[in-house]
Amino acid sequence: MRGEVHLRLAYSVKKLIEALPDEQFEVFAPEAETAFLRLLCDADACDFILHHHLVLSLLADDFQQARRILGFLALRSPRTAGQVLDFSSEQLGEDLDWYAAAYALNDLPDGSLQLVAPTDEASAITRQLIHESLAILRSASAEVVAEIEAIKPLWILASTSEMSTRSFGGYSSSIAWGSIAINSNRHDLVGILIQVIHELAHQLLFALSLEIPLVFNHPEELYPSPLRRDPRPMDGVLHACFVSARVHEVLRQIVSAPCYGALTPSDQDAIMAAIADTAEVVRAALPTIEQSARLSGVGERVVTASRRAVTP
Repeated sequence: MRGEVHLRLAYSVKKLIEALPDEQFEVFAPEAETAFLRLLCDADACDFILHHHLVLSLLADDFQQARRILGFLALRSPRTAGQVLDFSSEQLGEDLDWYAAAYALNDLPDGSLQLVAPTDEASAITRQLIHESLAILRSASAEVVAEIEAIKPLWILASTSEMSTRSFGGYSSSIAWGSIAINSNRHDLVGILIQVIHELAHQLLFALSLEIPLVFNHPEELYPSPLRRDPRPMDGVLHACFVSARVHEVLRQIVSAPCYGALTPSDQDAIMAAIADTAEVVRAALPTIEQSARLSGVGERVVTASRRAVTP
């Protein structure tokens, strides 16, 4: 799956440049060829972000900015898959600004969520909790192990600034596919475990809907969402349904695995509570989807899988 997604990224860059007017094509061709060949060999989440901004620049006929982006895209070295890095210039280098731009593209009020680098102490604790969470998942869920191997996410640890009026647990974006941001201030094992499962499920849906959307509802059509107070597009409702179903399913697998007995009683209680809560989220989302969603074939299979996950 990862290879297929990256292959489409490389060919999209190629097609974008080939579609340019003749007088621009010759100027862009050398960097475009270098970028295409590099992306065929390896890519990471920042390459997807750069592709997004390249598209925006070309749509605006801002060829100077497009060439700057393409030059950076052609020459950068992708991050090693599976790394855990802080949201800082020390660890992300010049990529930091691109990640910041990607994570700022959300449906929250402008400026309400501002990410900053974590403290060294918070980073160390969160790294350990991610390590423990992945160890639990590898011992309990073959499906999640397959997702981790397919996606090979780059984990980015971030905190919120003092000016931020919103917090977050984790963050995934289709334009930064392959990266997962985790709030470094959350220091409970089950909370991080659930967030890891949740974000991996988002990443899976982004890949599955690469060519065909999950739903054909217009993005400006808003519907009640079980995970948010404000109405959301149908695609967001379907994401909320599926990721909650996946969390529910995987937590039940953990309960049935030997690793569950090694958890503390409070962690076991938290898992059992989350199993019940996620089932309610799925059941709350399904009527809205069934009544209003214009599902693609992929979307129908996602809904079927979600329904089965919470069916006794």
